Amino acid sequence: MTEDTARRSIDWLHSIGSRVLALMGGEPLLRPDFIQKVVYYAAKKGFFVYLPTNGRLYDCDFNLALRLPMGQGAPNHIRDFDRQLLARRKIVSGMHCFGCTAGSGSSCGGS
Repeated sequence: MTEDTARRSIDWLHSIGSRVLALMGGEPLLRPDFIQKVVYYAAKKGFFVYLPTNGRLYDCDFNLALRLPMGQGAPNHIRDFDRQLLARRKIVSGMHCFGCTAGSGSSCGGS
């Protein structure tokens, strides 16, 4: 989902009287910059934001669904978050990644 799509969705929810936003569908903490912008936009409009997470870190939504943990040396839980380790990690990939490498993937944006 793009930031523009998220903002338009929040605007629509606001227009119908909703003031609760649940950010779900994979691990939202995979895209911290995106989440921060969406939460800020929703909060400015008076939304209560619900952000469920189990704290596990995955390279993408597909790896989450398949329970494929992060690569060696990378933290697997948010309590162990280290931006430098994450930046140096090798992204876990497999046969399920062909959609992403074709440019139509999930949150990783492809290889």
